[in-house]
Amino acid sequence: MGPEHLEAAIGTGTLFELILRYRRFKKMIPSNVTGFDYADRMLAGAQHRFQNEPSVKLLRADIGSLPFESERFDTINIANAIHCLPDVAGGFRECHRVLKPNGTMAGNVLLEPKNGSVLMLPLVLLARRINQWGMKKGLLERPYEVAEIRGLLLGAGFKMVNENVSGNCYEFTVKK
Repeated sequence: MGPEHLEAAIGTGTLFELILRYRRFKKMIPSNVTGFDYADRMLAGAQHRFQNEPSVKLLRADIGSLPFESERFDTINIANAIHCLPDVAGGFRECHRVLKPNGTMAGNVLLEPKNGSVLMLPLVLLARRINQWGMKKGLLERPYEVAEIRGLLLGAGFKMVNENVSGNCYEFTVKK
């Protein structure tokens, strides 16, 4: 986390709170954090959670049209939200715009479940049913393929630093 950090689609802030606790425990240099979410209910949860955190500023924003000047942030994180975005390509372009030169963005995205061994089939079927339920409820736009997300990142102008597939999740780190 850089000196000026953007936490994209912060949700209720549950995961980000753990990150802040870890950073304090390790006595890491504090950052100025700007967090945003498009969903009012999620943002309300984060506002309640971080009401006593002066280094965390929260606002309602759409990742496809960020209200920040270009090259403002050193780091950006998008945790557990890319698969919920209606315009991933536009969101990546906006993140690239507001990231400083040589800045870093990290994120993860839910992948389409893959058939593996016969032993994995029940888990694949369960994952697909959960995804279908999430899409029906409006909680999930859709799962993705690694090549598609990689292509959108590179198309937005990012350079790949690190990528990993863990279960049904693709994790990446990119630089501007």
